[in-house]
Amino acid sequence: MLLVIFLAQERTGLQWPEVSGSTVFTIIASVSIVALLIYFINSVKGKFQKGDSDWERIHIHALNKGFSQKEISILQGFYQRLNIVEKESFDLEKNKKGSYYLLYTFFLNKDLIPIEERVKILGSLFFERKTDSLPHSTLDLKIGEVCSLEISSKKYLTFVIKKSETEILLKNHKWLSDGKGLSLPASVFCFRSGFGGIVFTGQVVSVSPEGILFHYSGNMRRKGGEKSASTIELSIELKTKSFVKREKGREEDSILLDDIVNKSLDEIDEILGNKPSKDKKEKSESKRIETVVEEIYKKAVTEKISDKFIQFRLEGNITDEILRRNEVWEVKMIFPTGVLFQAKGNIVPVPNSDDIFIFKYLSLDEKSRKELISEVQRLGANQD
Repeated sequence: MLLVIFLAQERTGLQWPEVSGSTVFTIIASVSIVALLIYFINSVKGKFQKGDSDWERIHIHALNKGFSQKEISILQGFYQRLNIVEKESFDLEKNKKGSYYLLYTFFLNKDLIPIEERVKILGSLFFERKTDSLPHSTLDLKIGEVCSLEISSKKYLTFVIKKSETEILLKNHKWLSDGKGLSLPASVFCFRSGFGGIVFTGQVVSVSPEGILFHYSGNMRRKGGEKSASTIELSIELKTKSFVKREKGREEDSILLDDIVNKSLDEIDEILGNKPSKDKKEKSESKRIETVVEEIYKKAVTEKISDKFIQFRLEGNITDEILRRNEVWEVKMIFPTGVLFQAKGNIVPVPNSDDIFIFKYLSLDEKSRKELISEVQRLGANQD
């Protein structure tokens, strides 16, 4: 009897409670709300973490460009003012055009930031590959290149729309009133990595909604960018390999006096190569062209040395054709301590000078850079 009662009670305790439809809906709704809340928190947290990692990439990129701490702070201040969507679109590798627009727009009305630093930051981040040479005239500026216009003691951020050998058309952000036949003294400042600032002097001759027309007077000077350059005189060697195409055996041909004695004028022309012979006409198509490697050596004396460039005075001369044909040179320099410094780079002439050039490093590893700076400091050189 007791067993029957016990089994009855146990069976009664195992019965499932009755659940209504409203209870099920409440449970599902509660679980959904909690899940959405967790997803939202993780999403926001992930975006903040992504924002931090994105800034780290920008920070490293700026350091590789040689930005000072002040310039990095300016860039960070801009980045912190962006909203989440803008931060996601600011990508210096995948979205250069959109990133440039955001930073340029931000800089337009930031008068508290020196105009030269704004031009340098924009130029270094977005135009360095297109502006890696020293300009000799306004014709060497690039379409879209960022610059500043100084007129009536005021400076404005702008960029190049059109250019010619003596004139630049600059973007007009409605700073100046329209006018033609003007002659307002002005200057245009642009920045070139490794060379510093370049200032073109001239006059603003007209202003319209289409742009500001600047007439270049022919005077150009460098401004800034050499603070880390030290005045040092050291002998250096420069060399490059030039690849020249020519007819095989052309230089081995020699003409002796006996070859042209007692010959007719036509025969002499054939020997001298002024008139092809019948045999040469038939074989002209079969001539082989060979590529000859010529090594070119030049000696020079340094004037300024930095971890960005070497300014030097060339011994002898060098033609524009050689500079144009040979883009990569190697410099060799031995310091008084016996330390050998070697690097590859480009040679560009300094404007208004026949024998002064700049050697701009193509790449310089951290070890070589530190060694160079150490040797320069050891010499106790004066910094400009």
